[in-house]
Amino acid sequence: MAGDKFQSIYDRDARFREPTIDPESLKYSISASSKSRNRIYRLTLAIIKAVDKFVPEMSIMTADKAPQEQDALITICKADSRSQ
Repeated sequence: MAGDKFQSIYDRDARFREPTIDPESLKYSISASSKSRNRIYRLTLAIIKAVDKFVPEMSIMTADKAPQEQDALITICKADSRSQ
């Protein structure tokens, strides 16, 4: 069974109106173990590299990548104040 807890946006099932289950409760109810697997979709390689540079603790470069074929040109700027 696989899922993404950040994609669980509904408290109730749309068809049967039954409550949905959170990942921890599901794991307990079926005596399962969990394993995290990160896979990056819909980001260009340039964006992945920028995230790695500015948020290294995210370890985005260790995730499986399926980047978009068309890369993006990004420009990063620094301002000395919010008004700039």
